[in-house]
Amino acid sequence: EPIAFWNDESVAIGEARVLLQPAPVRVGQRFQVRVEQDLRVDANVEGVVLELACDQTTKRTSGGKTRIETSEVHRARVQAMPARLFGPGECIRATADLQVPPQLEGTWLHSTSAYPRNAWRVEVDTKLSGAPDYRGRFPILVEPA
Repeated sequence: EPIAFWNDESVAIGEARVLLQPAPVRVGQRFQVRVEQDLRVDANVEGVVLELACDQTTKRTSGGKTRIETSEVHRARVQAMPARLFGPGECIRATADLQVPPQLEGTWLHSTSAYPRNAWRVEVDTKLSGAPDYRGRFPILVEPA
């Protein structure tokens, strides 16, 4: 028998479901990102922004010392859905076309020790009026062309 029950009714929006088409994504390829999120309350959604980002880890050796650094090498931002009022139980659906730049490499796989190492992700930013915004990061696999 439970001693306590916790229910956070202040959370207005559910986790995002991210779908990619076609999958897998390849270097240089355009692809579509579709996001779906369930609303738990009436909400004025100010917009949904989808982003494709890549962090690259590099390794440099100088004077007998090795230096490993990670920096963001790509970010593309698309307004995927304009402002709209939703009711409880409705599903937010936003779609955007993104492209992996042909000059960057695909996702680094752990089976190789080579550098640079790229880590790709799709980010979802859903802005809500009068409620906490939602921000999610979803790693994706990007294969060579």
